[in-house]
Amino acid sequence: MNYNFLKRFEQFHLSKDGNTLNGVAAYMRVLKAIYNKGIKEGMIEREAYPFYQYQIKTLPTAKRAMDIKYIKRILELKLEEGSKLFHYRNYFLITFMLYGMPFIDMASLKLDNIVNRRIIYHPDTISIRCV
Repeated sequence: MNYNFLKRFEQFHLSKDGNTLNGVAAYMRVLKAIYNKGIKEGMIEREAYPFYQYQIKTLPTAKRAMDIKYIKRILELKLEEGSKLFHYRNYFLITFMLYGMPFIDMASLKLDNIVNRRIIYHPDTISIRCV
């Protein structure tokens, strides 16, 4: 994989209807993370790193915040405890209250992450973030 491959992949992605620059940026961040991990673990030579030349570009997106009145309605919803809907609602609320923490990171939290009744979370310390 090299700079030319990354540019061709970007062009291919953007040539498809509905694909966006921010979409290709998500793929590129994953590739960059894999490369960084490979370099760190001695599997890839630093000189082969294609991201020295390639810049991941993004565009600003419109804010899509939900009105607080809807959050309150979801919070106050009476659901059968233990039902799927009960759990889904709670997953949504905890994600909202944790400022959008990815579910995979929430699933990786341990009791050690709770300090003085607060969740202490550093994304770079979650061991399964980068495969």
